[in-house]
Amino acid sequence: MPADEVFGESDEPLLTPGASIHVLPVDKGSFVKYVFFLLGIVTLVPSLYPMTASDYWMYKFRNATTGPWVDPSAKTTLQTNFFAAYGVFTSLPALATICVTMAFNHRVQQKLRNIISLCIVIVLFVVLTVFVKMDTDNWQYGYFLFVMCTIIVLNVFATWFQGGVVGLASLLPQQYMHSCVIGMAAGGLLASIIQIFAIAWHPKPVVSGLIYFSCAIALLLLGLLGFLAIQRVEFFRYYLVNPAESIQNIITYDDLGIDVSVLVLFRRVWR
Repeated sequence: MPADEVFGESDEPLLTPGASIHVLPVDKGSFVKYVFFLLGIVTLVPSLYPMTASDYWMYKFRNATTGPWVDPSAKTTLQTNFFAAYGVFTSLPALATICVTMAFNHRVQQKLRNIISLCIVIVLFVVLTVFVKMDTDNWQYGYFLFVMCTIIVLNVFATWFQGGVVGLASLLPQQYMHSCVIGMAAGGLLASIIQIFAIAWHPKPVVSGLIYFSCAIALLLLGLLGFLAIQRVEFFRYYLVNPAESIQNIITYDDLGIDVSVLVLFRRVWR
């Protein structure tokens, strides 16, 4: 189809008087983008921060008969097996949660499931923090089992939340997924920076545990506040109903078989 038939006479208005223009909402101040960056950091907190507090766990599961000192050359069975058990009880629940949520996630509203999962993660971190100052020397095996059970539940809901965040980011324009992924990378970097400061400061193992868990709780609370805040943002609510993919699939002139000359376009814009 020639371009003149598409555009008509040069003096013909491009929009009829009764035509309406739909303006897409704007992410003011890139607020939603920054929140997804923060949520990207938050998704890695449950798996990284407990593991980073290695000195704390070695202290908790040391040979208590030798006093408050940790002997690296004479590790107990619990010290030797802690991180191996931690890896197993982190990975398996995450894998199982992914399989289950793929089948049943659609039955729970996204806002409800993300808030519930994040709140449970926060509560579990508070519980771990409470036990930092408690004397567990007389029941180390019981405390070990308690920690592993907590890690299992923690990673179930953390994986559920992570899937929800990535799913929401996929509904928005692609730069929001990029922001979320960058946040995940920054989350690992932030955990390493906190560990470096803790090592340089040489705090007691109990104090280092409080530092790691307190930082984790602070990040989780910020993530919860940010997630609640974007629920009221028009930009975010619009893309929940109108995913970015539907906007990117608008019919083009090529789909209609229309041959548009660049000169014709330039003439129309110039006039």
